[in-house]
Amino acid sequence: PHSLQVLEILRGVKFKELKEHSGPVVSISSRSMNEGGVLYTAAMDNTIRMWDAETLECIKCIKEKKEEITAMIYLPRANVIITGHENSDLKMWSLDCEQAYLRTVTGQSVHENTISALIVVHVHGENTSVQPENTPTGFELVVAGSYD
Repeated sequence: PHSLQVLEILRGVKFKELKEHSGPVVSISSRSMNEGGVLYTAAMDNTIRMWDAETLECIKCIKEKKEEITAMIYLPRANVIITGHENSDLKMWSLDCEQAYLRTVTGQSVHENTISALIVVHVHGENTSVQPENTPTGFELVVAGSYD
């Protein structure tokens, strides 16, 4: 019952079912790469899984030890995952190292209930003459929604 169904868009037929999660999947994100792509999934079994988009094999599993994961978003510029949790925490996970968990986002939380939704907003800045021409400017802003 806690699986992902991958569909081929052109035909709409089931392509493969991914059954590694043992709890409800709460979020799916993706990253394009030169050699294919990566899918990220987060579930209420407190795992974040990284999947090879071509083979659909799980290539990495990160386990949250404390609070239930209820939302997730991928930030491409920073190459990190942000997760929302049942206790209203936000956590940042690095995808570039073995020690995946970076830190809990600190500060006064505006939410008192479960984080139910996350979205990334790409804020584009103006390119200045100090930066090389193809250097991206701006930043990524994470917006969190909650049940409160």
